[in-house]
Amino acid sequence: MKNSCFLLLLLAYSILKSQTKTETIHHDTFPDFRNGLSYINGESCDGRFVHGTGQMLYYKYCFRETNQPCLEYFRINDTVFYCYRYAADSSYKEYGKYAVTNNIAFRDTQLTQDINAGTLDTIIIHRNEILKTGNWIEYVKSAKYGEYWEGQYMIGKRVGIWKHILYHWNDRFELELINYDVDSTKVVYEKNVAFALPTDSLKRILYGRWKFFCTEKPYTTIYFGKCGVYDGHYGDDCNDKYSKGNYFEFAPFKIFNRSPSPGCNKYKAKLLQGDWEIEIKDNYAFIVIKFKDSKEVWKFKITYLDREGNLVAEKQQ
Repeated sequence: MKNSCFLLLLLAYSILKSQTKTETIHHDTFPDFRNGLSYINGESCDGRFVHGTGQMLYYKYCFRETNQPCLEYFRINDTVFYCYRYAADSSYKEYGKYAVTNNIAFRDTQLTQDINAGTLDTIIIHRNEILKTGNWIEYVKSAKYGEYWEGQYMIGKRVGIWKHILYHWNDRFELELINYDVDSTKVVYEKNVAFALPTDSLKRILYGRWKFFCTEKPYTTIYFGKCGVYDGHYGDDCNDKYSKGNYFEFAPFKIFNRSPSPGCNKYKAKLLQGDWEIEIKDNYAFIVIKFKDSKEVWKFKITYLDREGNLVAEKQQ
């Protein structure tokens, strides 16, 4: 019995002795496509590679526990990939190019056992960091809302002039811009005068009729276009004779009129006349409308205003 136990211990010692633990460092040039984002799956949803080479042509990550794409990468060359990042509503969140660097983003450790050779190996996989490069578009919320920043990256940092844009149909309104080569904290208003003019000057620009368009529900953002005047009269789209279009009229002496049309947010048709004023709060200009035959007050925060007859305002609750 003692001899049998001794033989078993000797056999176990021989097996452990033969399985020499070695460490193999495998420097993988595969980019870190997760890029530090914690809300996506660790496993990819899809990928296409060149057979026999491992060269990646396309790579995709999904939101956690879904098949909805979060990130997509398309190969331009060995070191540059074009990326689309998606928001939860499936529209674009941002898109542009990533460059693969020699920096190590993180390391994965894997254990492998070779039964025939009797070895236990530790494989360390290095993932290369990717950084934004070239032109990028980054939406404030998502492409559904049409508000974004556009500019250039160099080695993962913003450079040059970045523009804050509001997009509606075929119109692009430049809300503000920042020159990162000069001062990354200074906001410049080249076209948007809503933040650059005193109250009296804003009023003078607002005088007249403004035809407006509602966005999708809940109609919080409203786009206005100033009505043209021809021989002292407004055009057909801004009068009540031929059209029941939506318009506001900001007249001198605080007089306000609006078209007898439904408007946005199921506005009451009886609210047609009143007073209007400009209020400044927290560096924003607000149009405040008080109606004659009602206690109801409408308030709009001016997001964009230019001298070419464009106005964008946010309806306040």
